[in-house]
Amino acid sequence: MKARKFIECTIDLSDPVRELGAAINVVLGSYSKEQQIEILTALKQDIDKALDEQGKE
Repeated sequence: MKARKFIECTIDLSDPVRELGAAINVVLGSYSKEQQIEILTALKQDIDKALDEQGKE
């Protein structure tokens, strides 16, 4: 059997920025500083891509 860690959360859609930030902080707390930077860099790339796609519409 493989041991895995899960986080369940409820996001209040009336305050998505704060709620998503809180969820990201919980996840980041489980990783080393180096891993946190890798995760945040990958998220930034995804966010930048989404913003670029929104600008093309």
